[in-house]
Amino acid sequence: MACTPFCLIHGQLFVYELFGLRMKSDNDTAILTTLGEIALSAHVIEDLLRLHLFDAGRFQAKGVQERTVSEIQDCHLKDLVSEFKTIYPEHARLAEGLDLIRQIRNKVFHAFCSDCGRDLLSTEGRDQIHALLLAILPLQRRHLKLLQRLHEELIREVCKNSFLTVIEKTNDWNAKTVAQSDLHKLVTRLRKLN
Repeated sequence: MACTPFCLIHGQLFVYELFGLRMKSDNDTAILTTLGEIALSAHVIEDLLRLHLFDAGRFQAKGVQERTVSEIQDCHLKDLVSEFKTIYPEHARLAEGLDLIRQIRNKVFHAFCSDCGRDLLSTEGRDQIHALLLAILPLQRRHLKLLQRLHEELIREVCKNSFLTVIEKTNDWNAKTVAQSDLHKLVTRLRKLN
C-alpha cells in the first residue's frame, strides 16, 4: 500500500524524533494539520484537472481527443498541466500556477526535511515553516476556484451547444427509460407509503 503525502511528511518528522531532534513547539500539531490541508487541496486540484481533461475529451470540446479514464489516471500531473497549457493558451497564467502548485507539492511532500530541515530544530524555525505553509493554502484555493470556474464553463458550453451529444456520450443516461429508472422506483415506493 502506497504512503499518502501526509504519511510521508509524518514519517520524515518521525525520523527527526528518532535521532533525538524532538519537536517541542506548540505549532507541531498546527504544522501537521496545515500539511494535511495542503495535501488535500493539492489532490483536489489534481483530480479536478483530470476530470476537466477527461470531460473535454469525452465531449470533444476545444478539439481534445477522447481518452479513457485509465489513460487519464496514468498521466503524471506534469503531463496534465502541459496538456492544459496546450488546450487553453489564453489561460497561461492559470497553467503556470498549476505547475507551480505541482512543484510546491512535490517539494513539500518529497523534499521537505532536506529543504527546511534545519528550521525543524528550533521553535522559531518551526514557526517560520508554519507561516510558509499557511501562505500556500490561499494560493491553492485561488487556483482551485479558477479551475472550478473553467470546468463549469466547459460543462455549460457543452450542454448549451450539443445537449444531444452529452446524452449520447453518457451511457447511463440513455440506457434506461423512465419506467426502468431509479427515480421511478423511488417515486413508486414513496407512493406506496402514502
